[in-house]
Amino acid sequence: MGVRLEVISTTVSELVAQAEGALSEGTLPDKPDKVTQITNWLDQVPRLGWGLVIFVIFAIAVAAVAKLTGNLDNIVSFFRKYFGKAETKLSEKELIFLRQQLLKQMTSDVAQRLEDSLHNLVRVDLEQEEQRHQVGRRTDRLVAQASPRRTQPFASSSRRKIDIFQDSAEISSVAPAEKTYNIFHRPDVGKRLLILGEPGAGKTTELLTVTQRLVEAATDDNNQPIPLIFELSSWTPGTQLLSWLTQQLHQTYGVSKNIAEPLTQLWIQKTQILLLLDGLDELGHQNQIDCIEILEEFLAQHPTLSTIVCCRREEYEQGGKKLQQLKGAVYLQAADNEQIQQYLEDLGCEQIWKDIQTQPDLLALARSPLFLTMLVVAYQEQTIRDRNTLFDAYIQTQLHEEKNQGTYRPGKGKTPEQTLSYLTWLARQLKKRNETEFLIESLQPDWLASKRQGLVYRLSVGLSVGLSVGLSVGLSVGLTFGLIFGLTFGLSVGLIFGLIFGLIGGLTGGLSEIKQQERLKWNLRKGLIFGLTGGLMGGLTGGLMGRLIFGLIFGRIFGLTGGLIFGLIFGLTGGLMGGLTGGLSNEAIKQKQIANQGIKKSITSGLSVGLIVGLGGGLFAWLSVGLIVGLFDWLFVGLGGGLIEKLIGGLIFGLIFGLIFGLIFGLFGALLGGLGAALQHFILRLFLMKKGSIPWNFKLFLEHATQHRFIQRTGGRYRFIHDLLREHFAQMTPQQMALLAQKPK
Repeated sequence: MGVRLEVISTTVSELVAQAEGALSEGTLPDKPDKVTQITNWLDQVPRLGWGLVIFVIFAIAVAAVAKLTGNLDNIVSFFRKYFGKAETKLSEKELIFLRQQLLKQMTSDVAQRLEDSLHNLVRVDLEQEEQRHQVGRRTDRLVAQASPRRTQPFASSSRRKIDIFQDSAEISSVAPAEKTYNIFHRPDVGKRLLILGEPGAGKTTELLTVTQRLVEAATDDNNQPIPLIFELSSWTPGTQLLSWLTQQLHQTYGVSKNIAEPLTQLWIQKTQILLLLDGLDELGHQNQIDCIEILEEFLAQHPTLSTIVCCRREEYEQGGKKLQQLKGAVYLQAADNEQIQQYLEDLGCEQIWKDIQTQPDLLALARSPLFLTMLVVAYQEQTIRDRNTLFDAYIQTQLHEEKNQGTYRPGKGKTPEQTLSYLTWLARQLKKRNETEFLIESLQPDWLASKRQGLVYRLSVGLSVGLSVGLSVGLSVGLTFGLIFGLTFGLSVGLIFGLIFGLIGGLTGGLSEIKQQERLKWNLRKGLIFGLTGGLMGGLTGGLMGRLIFGLIFGRIFGLTGGLIFGLIFGLTGGLMGGLTGGLSNEAIKQKQIANQGIKKSITSGLSVGLIVGLGGGLFAWLSVGLIVGLFDWLFVGLGGGLIEKLIGGLIFGLIFGLIFGLIFGLFGALLGGLGAALQHFILRLFLMKKGSIPWNFKLFLEHATQHRFIQRTGGRYRFIHDLLREHFAQMTPQQMALLAQKPK
């Protein structure tokens, strides 16, 4: 083996000597090849080569800083806006898959929401009145009842009080309301309907019931549009409806960002989506008017698009702006005395009926299905004057229900004061953002109480990242120079880097948003394509850089050698990185089925990206240091041994640097790939917990509140059982909380 290496080394040395002699004598070929022509030209214009090298290094540095401070997306959006982007095309197979997944999600979500709804515990079959004048048309009429009016009681009607903590299987099944569904499909309505009602009348429940039928129809027939519920409360003034629908398709239904826009456009053009718009009244007076104008314009542009809109009657009429692109409107009438009496008698609550007959205010509340249900739950002969006192009675009853200890172990649960405080904080945050649903992973730094807390939070994130990087550097350096020195050096670097990183993030606002990473998958075909492309581009770039650097410093022959070595380094590294990262892609749709799923996926994504970047960075550092050290040893030291032997020795030496930089690059990749978002989320939760806004185990508390029927869970999303209850919690005062925390006498 030694003889072979010596022969190879001698041969290479002779070739180099011959080349140097040729250069000194000026005996280059009369007709140089293309590669030689290019290198000659680069020798004549070295500034261009150096400019390219500096530009590449500067671009990489800018991209790294932008990513660390959270501004990379803004830069990418800028270039996409002004230089265009490739249109994402969806295959028929992908469209079928997305349709099936969304229908599956809608089936599960609607069933869960109906099961947890207070309205659905005992349904009152309210009369409906068609109010076509509400959409600018004539002829109002009372909708005929398909059967005698009855309420749907529990399987056993001997109970004196609704036990809402019993298993749902004990509740009698309720057939979906047919009236609204049939009106929606009438030719004169043309699948464009407005549902109006008083607060607590059951508008959302009616919408969910109709949605359930529509989902069943779409599941059985691929020609039927996909019914999707969108909360108009999240619409912001000035936003076009198409953009808002695209955003909601991503945020609410988990459709990947890169396909949400083309998917929304395609389905709207082909009328493959059915818009179910709830919460118009939650926008406020002026925003409601603006939203109706946007809706009218959008529906006029798409005359065959099926739509249902829900709104409270009073807010809709006060707005003065009508949805004239809709062709029909139904008003859910209040329950009359006969229905209320029948409802209470079926539950064995005759005494409540006797009491409320002499209390006009209480009887007026009972005409709403929501308030009637709460009245049965909370009524204990205490004074209930209005909606607020009814909510107070309901909350107090649920807090101190002896049969329901919630999800906590005995003695480990939250006190009534803590429960009220956490729910009040959550309700206020949702109201502030005009949102109805909450995901644990949706917590953002702007949920902190003050700008000062936000600045301290960003500095804390910066220090945490800096210390993480510093420890990584310290451990890596410690492998070479000793553990004590390495850790001391690493902590020093970490503190300096963390302060700089935190200040940059704090001043630029780049750390003001936690951006979760979507779940990744790897495709072999794409990986091979990107691997070959990355290897080719990396080899060419590295070869050019090596040729320029070594050629300008040491001469042409050394430049060619350096170009070959750098080309090999960059080619192998580019091929590995391109193959591993290029094969990764986001899932087309990610459904939030468990609490805090987004952060858990970010951790998985971060570990995957960290492994890939760590391998690529380690390989790059190993080859770079190893080959360059070997080459310099052969060129300048020359203490025996041929070129191959020197390169092998250099590669062995480079293993240490490969390990060091592999750990550092891996940590950076993990932080940028998702672990950074998880770290931000963890620190934010610590801040909110220290301020008493939330408990540390937020998921356990939300499940606890769900069992107490304050909120309901759909997959990984939470919402209050009714928007009116959320508003009541948001307006609750400390004195009111103190009174409700006391056990009723």
